[in-house]
Amino acid sequence: MSEEKMYFEALSKELGIDLEISQDGCVSLSQNNRNLLIKWNEREKKFIVYAEIGQLLGWNDFEIMRQLLSANFLFFGSNGGTLSYTPINNSIGFNYCIPANGLSPEEFVNMLNAVVLLADEWKNNLDKMQEEQERTAERNIEKTLDFEDDADSDAVSSMNFIKI
Repeated sequence: MSEEKMYFEALSKELGIDLEISQDGCVSLSQNNRNLLIKWNEREKKFIVYAEIGQLLGWNDFEIMRQLLSANFLFFGSNGGTLSYTPINNSIGFNYCIPANGLSPEEFVNMLNAVVLLADEWKNNLDKMQEEQERTAERNIEKTLDFEDDADSDAVSSMNFIKI
């Protein structure tokens, strides 16, 4: 049995589902509407976990990506993981490495659960960021419309009408 299989078997047992391991040591699964990809890195003896946390919605995505990227600095804001962007589907993911050196399969499952909890926190953070950007955009639209209405009413009130 290759090294990663015992970890994936423990995860399979914990989840109560059969996991299919690809030829390059990957397992993908969807749990609670969350897509996970777990890849075994043979050379470095570690797992790379990718958890999709959401998609960008178009409300000032630049600002959201700036905030997410700043969380990656020295892994401080991201609690040891990294945040990534996938342009194919405009999604944001949380990435984390789990070294297998000296790690039991049960500890692997516990670490994976912790990574999923961190991804949940980032999903909540992303949702809040997007809600704030949507509110900001709506306020700006309202201000623009109010300004246009005021400009139109001022133009009409300054016109001289002839009484017939």
